[in-house]
Amino acid sequence: MMYLARMHQLAGDRDAARAVSEAILRLSDAHRLRAVEHYAAIIRAWAKGDRDGVAANLDALRQTGGLRGMTYHASLIAEMDAERGDYAAALAQVEQCLAWCDATGERHYEAQLLLKRCEYLRRVDPRSSGEAALDACRRALGIATTAGMVRIARRAEEMLHALT
Repeated sequence: MMYLARMHQLAGDRDAARAVSEAILRLSDAHRLRAVEHYAAIIRAWAKGDRDGVAANLDALRQTGGLRGMTYHASLIAEMDAERGDYAAALAQVEQCLAWCDATGERHYEAQLLLKRCEYLRRVDPRSSGEAALDACRRALGIATTAGMVRIARRAEEMLHALT
């Protein structure tokens, strides 16, 4: 069910993500699965547009030692900041997520984070962020191609084409 909630989140379907995450929360409460509860609560908070809820549940998850998927879950804050037009905050959050990739070795979401870096760099400073944005996009393309992430590689190629 968590994968289903994440798929709805990745597709941007807030209603479906909320419905699935709320079902997970009911089950986790019934079976006392606290770590699962925090993961589901992060998705539900995203679905509700509750940035503080995402941050609070990320902190609670960290306190339990649950760091799996942290780069993805923490990037939801960046996404929410970008939706509000605060691209500087979004970029700072993505940079923190990328630092976690390096610190933890968890790289399954790195290509997507690099694409977010590219996008947010362009939004923060369109004139002087060109080379850094290109570098992020090229790295994302390399990672996605190597990992067989066809959709992400295609998106990186499209972004590279738009940048050059």
